[in-house]
Amino acid sequence: MISEHPLLSIVTGHWDRPGPLDRLVQSIGRTVRCSWELLIVDCSGVPARPEQWPDWRDRISIVRDWPKTTMALAYNKGFRAALGEWVCWLNDDVEVLGDTLDRSVRWMIDHPEIGMGALY
Repeated sequence: MISEHPLLSIVTGHWDRPGPLDRLVQSIGRTVRCSWELLIVDCSGVPARPEQWPDWRDRISIVRDWPKTTMALAYNKGFRAALGEWVCWLNDDVEVLGDTLDRSVRWMIDHPEIGMGALY
Protein backbone atom coordinates (compact mmCIF):
# COMPACT_ATOMS: atom_id res chain seq x y z
CA MET A 1 0.00 0.00 0.00
CA ILE A 2 1.27 3.47 -0.77
CA SER A 3 2.05 5.54 2.30
CA GLU A 4 0.33 8.78 1.29
CA HIS A 5 -3.38 8.94 0.71
CA PRO A 6 -4.04 8.48 -3.00
CA LEU A 7 -6.38 10.70 -4.95
CA LEU A 8 -8.20 7.66 -6.36
CA SER A 9 -9.06 4.32 -4.79
CA ILE A 10 -10.15 1.65 -7.26
CA VAL A 11 -12.09 -1.29 -5.82
CA THR A 12 -12.60 -4.52 -7.74
CA GLY A 13 -13.52 -8.10 -6.95
CA HIS A 14 -11.82 -11.33 -7.88
CA TRP A 15 -13.13 -14.88 -7.86
CA ASP A 16 -10.90 -17.28 -9.77
CA ARG A 17 -10.60 -15.18 -12.96
CA PRO A 18 -6.87 -14.34 -13.08
CA GLY A 19 -6.76 -13.50 -16.79
CA PRO A 20 -9.35 -10.72 -16.72
CA LEU A 21 -7.99 -9.40 -13.41
CA ASP A 22 -4.49 -9.17 -14.90
CA ARG A 23 -5.87 -7.25 -17.89
CA LEU A 24 -7.60 -4.80 -15.54
CA VAL A 25 -4.50 -4.25 -13.40
CA GLN A 26 -2.29 -3.79 -16.47
CA SER A 27 -4.73 -1.25 -17.94
CA ILE A 28 -4.85 0.73 -14.68
CA GLY A 29 -1.07 0.79 -14.47
CA ARG A 30 -0.73 1.90 -18.11
CA THR A 31 -3.39 4.60 -18.13
CA VAL A 32 -4.03 6.16 -14.71
CA ARG A 33 -1.74 9.11 -14.01
CA CYS A 34 -3.19 10.50 -10.78
CA SER A 35 -2.13 8.87 -7.52
CA TRP A 36 -4.10 5.65 -7.08
CA GLU A 37 -4.48 2.49 -5.09
CA LEU A 38 -6.19 -0.73 -6.12
CA LEU A 39 -8.08 -2.84 -3.60
CA ILE A 40 -8.83 -6.34 -4.84
CA VAL A 41 -11.59 -7.98 -2.81
CA ASP A 42 -10.65 -11.60 -3.32
CA CYS A 43 -12.67 -14.72 -2.56
CA SER A 44 -10.61 -16.99 -4.81
CA GLY A 45 -9.31 -20.36 -3.75
CA VAL A 46 -5.86 -19.12 -4.76
CA PRO A 47 -5.84 -15.38 -4.00
CA ALA A 48 -4.14 -12.79 -6.16
CA ARG A 49 -0.86 -11.40 -4.86
CA PRO A 50 0.45 -7.85 -5.37
CA GLU A 51 3.83 -9.36 -6.33
CA GLN A 52 2.18 -10.50 -9.59
CA TRP A 53 2.38 -6.88 -10.68
CA PRO A 54 5.86 -5.75 -9.56
CA ASP A 55 5.59 -2.26 -11.07
CA TRP A 56 2.52 -1.47 -8.99
CA ARG A 57 2.69 -3.87 -6.03
CA ASP A 58 2.99 -1.00 -3.53
CA ARG A 59 -0.33 0.38 -4.79
CA ILE A 60 -2.25 -2.91 -4.61
CA SER A 61 -3.90 -4.42 -1.55
CA ILE A 62 -5.69 -7.73 -1.33
CA VAL A 63 -8.79 -7.68 0.86
CA ARG A 64 -9.67 -11.31 1.58
CA ASP A 65 -13.30 -12.35 1.66
CA TRP A 66 -12.75 -15.85 2.93
CA PRO A 67 -14.81 -17.77 3.54
CA LYS A 68 -16.79 -16.22 0.74
CA THR A 69 -19.66 -14.02 1.90
CA THR A 70 -22.02 -12.04 -0.33
CA MET A 71 -21.14 -9.56 -3.05
CA ALA A 72 -22.39 -6.59 -0.99
CA LEU A 73 -20.58 -7.64 2.20
CA ALA A 74 -17.38 -8.36 0.29
CA TYR A 75 -17.31 -5.04 -1.59
CA ASN A 76 -18.09 -3.18 1.63
CA LYS A 77 -14.81 -4.57 3.00
CA GLY A 78 -13.00 -3.04 0.05
CA PHE A 79 -14.75 0.31 0.28
CA ARG A 80 -13.99 0.53 4.02
CA ALA A 81 -10.29 -0.06 3.32
CA ALA A 82 -10.12 2.63 0.63
CA LEU A 83 -7.95 5.63 1.48
CA GLY A 84 -8.53 7.77 -1.61
CA GLU A 85 -10.39 11.02 -1.83
CA TRP A 86 -12.35 9.49 -4.71
CA VAL A 87 -13.50 5.88 -5.01
CA CYS A 88 -14.22 3.99 -8.22
CA TRP A 89 -15.68 0.50 -8.48
CA LEU A 90 -14.65 -1.49 -11.54
CA ASN A 91 -15.59 -5.04 -12.38
CA ASP A 92 -12.57 -7.32 -12.75
CA ASP A 93 -13.28 -8.02 -16.41
CA VAL A 94 -13.04 -4.45 -17.71
CA GLU A 95 -10.12 -2.66 -19.29
CA VAL A 96 -9.46 1.01 -18.57
CA LEU A 97 -8.91 2.88 -21.82
CA GLY A 98 -7.10 6.16 -22.34
CA ASP A 99 -7.39 8.77 -19.64
CA THR A 100 -10.93 7.80 -18.65
CA LEU A 101 -10.33 7.63 -14.90
CA ASP A 102 -8.14 10.74 -14.74
CA ARG A 103 -10.74 12.73 -16.69
CA SER A 104 -13.51 11.41 -14.46
CA VAL A 105 -11.72 12.47 -11.27
CA ARG A 106 -10.89 15.88 -12.76
CA TRP A 107 -14.54 16.36 -13.77
CA MET A 108 -15.75 15.48 -10.27
CA ILE A 109 -13.25 17.89 -8.72
CA ASP A 110 -14.32 20.65 -11.10
CA HIS A 111 -18.02 20.03 -10.34
CA PRO A 112 -18.35 19.82 -6.53
CA GLU A 113 -22.15 19.94 -6.83
CA ILE A 114 -21.99 16.40 -8.23
CA GLY A 115 -21.49 13.65 -5.65
CA MET A 116 -21.46 10.54 -7.81
CA GLY A 117 -20.67 9.68 -11.41
CA ALA A 118 -21.10 6.58 -13.57
CA LEU A 119 -18.93 5.34 -16.41
CA TYR A 120 -20.57 3.57 -19.31
